[in-house]
Amino acid sequence: MQYELFKFSEPLPDPNQDTQVCKLCSKEKPVDMFHKQLGNKTGIDTRCKACAHKDRKFLRELRNKLIHTIPEVCNCCDKPSNKPLVVDHCHETLKFRGWLCESCNHGIGKLGDNIEGVQKALDYLRRKTNA
Repeated sequence: MQYELFKFSEPLPDPNQDTQVCKLCSKEKPVDMFHKQLGNKTGIDTRCKACAHKDRKFLRELRNKLIHTIPEVCNCCDKPSNKPLVVDHCHETLKFRGWLCESCNHGIGKLGDNIEGVQKALDYLRRKTNA
């Protein structure tokens, strides 16, 4: 009967199999529970398949809800984009921030998707521009 207390909803990772920790649910899972992603240095998505599916569904619903607010230009660089603008949102609060072109979205994401990362890049450019 006490054995029931130790049952897990997901199987434990096989110690002989490669694993990775999902950046969204923070669970260690076998790499076959992650999509392949060529743009990533490991070749594997940082989100498990379940979290990636939830993330895509959330963004699709948010986009559909706010589609009438899409501007003509990116909310970050103020330039028109030849591709559809994407939904920008806070990954912690899930609050909508605006509409970004692909370049601005990737740039902000690569800088950590936070003010500190963008500020460090700005400080660096200021130091090196005046040097």
